[in-house]
Amino acid sequence: MSDANYTAIKDNLTTYYGKAKNILTATLYPASGEIPKVDAVKVVNNFITNANNNIEQW
Repeated sequence: MSDANYTAIKDNLTTYYGKAKNILTATLYPASGEIPKVDAVKVVNNFITNANNNIEQW
């Protein structure tokens, strides 16, 4: 793998981590955040699924 591939993996994982963190924070700390919206959970799930399916391309 080239350095560019590692950078793409890191960038994608960082993006997905941020999206998932927002959902988990709202779930685990509902007093300080809104409950997760179904559409937001679906978007993050799709990102994770696509990342998993494309990991070899990165």
